[in-house]
Amino acid sequence: MLDLTSKPIAVLVQGLGPIGKEILKAAHQDPHLNVVGVVDIDSSLAGTRLGDHDLEPSDIVISSSLETANAAEVVLHATGSYLESVAPQIEKALALGLNVVSTCEELSFPFFRHPALSEALNRSAQGRGLAVVGTGVNPGLMMDRLPLTMASVSHSIRSIHVRRVQNPTSRRLPFQTKVGLGLSVQEFEALASRGSLGHVGLEESARLIATGLNWELEKWTQNIEPVLAESGKLVSGLIEILEARTTDGKVLSLRFEAHSGVSDSFDAINIDGRPPIDLHIAGGVAGDDATAASVLQAAKVIKLARKGLISVLELPLGSHKLSSADR
Repeated sequence: MLDLTSKPIAVLVQGLGPIGKEILKAAHQDPHLNVVGVVDIDSSLAGTRLGDHDLEPSDIVISSSLETANAAEVVLHATGSYLESVAPQIEKALALGLNVVSTCEELSFPFFRHPALSEALNRSAQGRGLAVVGTGVNPGLMMDRLPLTMASVSHSIRSIHVRRVQNPTSRRLPFQTKVGLGLSVQEFEALASRGSLGHVGLEESARLIATGLNWELEKWTQNIEPVLAESGKLVSGLIEILEARTTDGKVLSLRFEAHSGVSDSFDAINIDGRPPIDLHIAGGVAGDDATAASVLQAAKVIKLARKGLISVLELPLGSHKLSSADR
């Protein structure tokens, strides 16, 4: 549990896209956090007050860079999904003495896809006594940390199958764009071939699970396919499947499904072990609110974590000072 006697943690919010705004709103309402600054590179926002955009705290002036923002302890970073593009921002935050909690999907477990960049960020953070973590609802919980948690109460595991099934029509526009809603099949295939569609972070989730279970995965396959609307002409979303196997036959399968034909969203985890695990979350976990919550929780405990570039598996669940009665 959180130590309610400590003063609120001073945080900066970097990035005022849809997720950044959700993080800002949630952080402002959290009594354990104190939003002292907001940063966005949009020139039309810089120099204006949050109140000018119906955002709180209304008197905060939006800065164009971290250097011009107020001093803080943690930056809540929400500017992009790809590590190569956001790494300079993270390096800048570290140089300014800020711990970093980021929604960057590739940062959730970057050690395989970006080994050199991961090592550079790790050295920068460790050298300054700071921590960096990528987190959110997915990756960060639903398709990695939660399956690992459930696997901790099962042994002799032969397979883990994770499904996240959603209807994107009620989600924010960037999410609808990510799943190809409304594209032609030709447009979908062209963007998918360039890696511009689909769920960012599926491989990171698989790597995180494998590391947590000490599985050495081989025979990777990852496929993305469009789902067509009833007309058969336009894309209504997609299905993306990653499957990997170990040399001794264990199977890990992650299925991300988002299209307008989904009538009932859900999250599911099936573990073939002893005992078997069959977890089904009706309605699924709402992504935007859950991402904001994950970021806020990480900000509250990151100073207690190991210094360097870490994963969500190394974050404490809570901060609590033991009294004599607790011992």
